[in-house]
Amino acid sequence: MLVKNQVPSNSYFSVLRLRFPVYHFFYLSNALSILRILLVPAIYWSFVSAHMVMFTSLGSIAFISDMLDGFFARRLDQRSELGKVLDPIADKLTITLVSLALIWSREPEVDANFPVLAFLIMIIRDLIVFGGSVFLFKRTWVIEPSNFWGRTATVLISIALIFYILNYQGIFVLQYEIPYCILWVGIGFAMVSLFSHKRRLIEIYKNTS
Repeated sequence: MLVKNQVPSNSYFSVLRLRFPVYHFFYLSNALSILRILLVPAIYWSFVSAHMVMFTSLGSIAFISDMLDGFFARRLDQRSELGKVLDPIADKLTITLVSLALIWSREPEVDANFPVLAFLIMIIRDLIVFGGSVFLFKRTWVIEPSNFWGRTATVLISIALIFYILNYQGIFVLQYEIPYCILWVGIGFAMVSLFSHKRRLIEIYKNTS
C-alpha cells in the first residue's frame, strides 16, 4: 500500500531533480557546506600525518565556513532542502574523522585519551538517524532537519574535540576530565536528539499516510 506522497519507484530520479535542483548547489551557503565536505579527508590526513600547521589552517577554514553557511542561508534567503542535507553531513563527517584521528593517535608515549566507546556510540547513533531519514524521504519526500538537541550536541562535541586536540598538541592543556565531561554531555544531547528525531519521523509518517 502506498502512503500519501509516496514516490513511485520509477520516478525517484525526477523527484531528486525536483527536490535538489542544480542551481541550489551554487547557493553560497550550500557551496560552503560542500567545501567543508571536501576538506574533511585533508583535515584527517594532516592530523594523522602530524602536519599541524596544515591541520590548523584547514580546520579553521572548516570552522569559519560552518559558522557562515547558516548566516548566508538566512541573509540571502538561500534556505533549501539541499542545505538540510549538506550541513549535517559536513558536520558528521568532520566529527567522525577527527574523532577517528584522535583514536589513531594512541601510542605508548602520546595518547589523546579519546574514548573509543564515545566514538562507537556516535557512529551508531548517526547511522540510525541516517537510515530513518532515508526511509522517510523515500516514503514521503520529507526531509527532516536537525533539531535543537542535535545542533546542541554537535556544538558540544566539537568543543570537546577542540580541547582534545589542544591537549594532544600541548598547546593549551586542560584537565582530562574537562573535555571528557563535555564530550559525554554532548553525546547525552545526541541521544535525546535520536529519540526526538525518531518520534518526529513517526509523526510525519503517520500524518502523510
